[in-house]
Amino acid sequence: CAVVLAAIFLINLYPLQFIYSQDLNIRWKEAVAFLKKGLSGNDAIIVSSESELAPFLHYFGDKPGDSLKHYDVSRYCRTQNNSCLYVFPENSHWVTGIPQDQGGGESLVWQTVNSRLEAMENHEPKVIWLLASRWTALALESRLISLLSQRYKLALNSGAAGVNMYKFELLPGREGVNLQ
Repeated sequence: CAVVLAAIFLINLYPLQFIYSQDLNIRWKEAVAFLKKGLSGNDAIIVSSESELAPFLHYFGDKPGDSLKHYDVSRYCRTQNNSCLYVFPENSHWVTGIPQDQGGGESLVWQTVNSRLEAMENHEPKVIWLLASRWTALALESRLISLLSQRYKLALNSGAAGVNMYKFELLPGREGVNLQ
């Protein structure tokens, strides 16, 4: 029995090593460095899922961790005057997170997505970056891409450090057109 257990343990060492070092490990420091190379002006950034805003913000600030000083990790928002901002400025860019369906229903998720995109539109971003990690449901990622493609041209589709990155540039003549 001990020999069989030892054999099973040894056989699983490599796959576990691979899973935790490659597949499941999202390296936000590297992902943010990649993103920063492509940012310009007042680009907007959507992080999916919103639970990953904390590690994203940790590396996105000028000093790692500074961006978390006024960030509520339990509600995934920036706090200001006892209010919760779900779309907020960070280093001259607008940032928001997209929730996952945690039993609240797909319609609640899309209602939230639409309200956050509307808030971003009020700031007229010419470029929107969508960052989707492995925690983002494939259906949600696909639908976000489709939704953004109504008004924006997909200019970059890349992966960096375990995060799928999409850069959308505003299509000429599409200013002020609502996403539905």
